[in-house]
Amino acid sequence: MMEHTVTPLFPIPLYSASLGSLENNIRNSVNSLEFERMPSEDGHYTVDKFVLDREEFAPLKQKIQNHIEQFLYEVLNCDPEVNFEIQNSWINKHNENDSAGLHNHSNSLISGVYYIDVDDVSGAISFLKDKGHINLWPDVVNIQTDYDSKKLNIFNTQWWNYIPKKNDLIMFPSMLYHQVEENKSKKIRYSLAFNVFPRGNLGGTLNKLKI
Repeated sequence: MMEHTVTPLFPIPLYSASLGSLENNIRNSVNSLEFERMPSEDGHYTVDKFVLDREEFAPLKQKIQNHIEQFLYEVLNCDPEVNFEIQNSWINKHNENDSAGLHNHSNSLISGVYYIDVDDVSGAISFLKDKGHINLWPDVVNIQTDYDSKKLNIFNTQWWNYIPKKNDLIMFPSMLYHQVEENKSKKIRYSLAFNVFPRGNLGGTLNKLKI
């Protein structure tokens, strides 16, 4: 192959990190929470949709907040005068064969997931390229000759799978469509989801917005 350079212009960021082990009192609190079946009938979530506001979750919330600030300020270089706050948070519970259908998160700028308990067959989270996002060529012009997954990359793929490990934290733009594969494990998959929104003075002199 001839020497060359390819620059990935305007990529969509997916942030990932490991938070380390949960404190025992937090893990015990997860087991004591009340869950309800989702309207989609493909999993359960906590009745409380603000679980990170609970006193026992304060250490975990602070760890997540530290990564939010690193992602927004250090990676994306956002205005340091703007605060980014966790607005709502809930825990998902997926039994064997449960999954999560394709969706994104409204009224949110950044969304995240912390994986409390997963294993190798709990199911990947899949991110799908929006039909309106054309990074290479539109869907109506299909010139790929095969769909060997080993030949897919960030330029030609229509989706991207992330296989989480226990204690992983991921964050991404809330508008990004995603779904969760079926849980093939006998073990219950627990994950904590949250949404983040900016607070403060946004914009410049002519387009300033106070939120």
